[in-house]
Amino acid sequence: MLAWCAEAHGAYFINAIINQRFLRETSANSHQTLDLSALSGIFREAYRTIPALLRRLPTTARALTAIVILMFAANAVASPYWIVYARDHIGLSTTDWGLILLIEMIVSSLLYLPAGIAIDRYGRVRFVRASLLISGLAVPMVALATGFTHVLLIRIAVAVANTFFLCASSAMMADALPRDIRGRAMAALGRGTVMLGASSGGTGGPGLGFLVIVPVMLASLLGGFVYSYNAASTWLAVMAASAVSLIVAVAVLRDTELAEA
Repeated sequence: MLAWCAEAHGAYFINAIINQRFLRETSANSHQTLDLSALSGIFREAYRTIPALLRRLPTTARALTAIVILMFAANAVASPYWIVYARDHIGLSTTDWGLILLIEMIVSSLLYLPAGIAIDRYGRVRFVRASLLISGLAVPMVALATGFTHVLLIRIAVAVANTFFLCASSAMMADALPRDIRGRAMAALGRGTVMLGASSGGTGGPGLGFLVIVPVMLASLLGGFVYSYNAASTWLAVMAASAVSLIVAVAVLRDTELAEA
């Protein structure tokens, strides 16, 4: 345990050195200094200007925000129960589950670069739609799974969907947001992406914006009741959220022809 902590702190220290040495501010306001006494005013202004911020969002950013909130809520309902369901209803051991997650991580790692290339070449929207479709079909299949192989195939499908969605949705949000509100919009909404079918026990990130926190809290509470009432209904809730998100993606999402500078 001590060795793990030392390794983690060493990685953080190296990251801090790299950030300090190489990262440079690109904002035109970078010359301004931040007074700690002004933080309370900034905090109040952030919440006061939420309605105006939402009105300024392009249609694509609003649609993506709705999708992200829905999928964060779906993760809050289901993600704590993946291992519980796999153990109690399918009969997997903790070793089985660890091996499945390892394979899933390897698949994701191998796909990130090809996914980024494909998304830049063929556009973001089609991959967002395909990812939601794959995840929405794969996750509910857990209720029908009977063993290790079934769960592994489901998690591999989720890994593929999640990898393409992370790349496509984050790029889409960055393209759509006007530069002058990009920072506050990402603080409120996150980075425009969410892990599909998260199984870590959390809500699935990255980039949980402060506007998403309340829906996630309510969904987490609901998830406990849903799983207690009928465990299989947990996965149907994910399918429902994915279906609504897919409808929004098909009806509203469009690739941005000219990304915001």
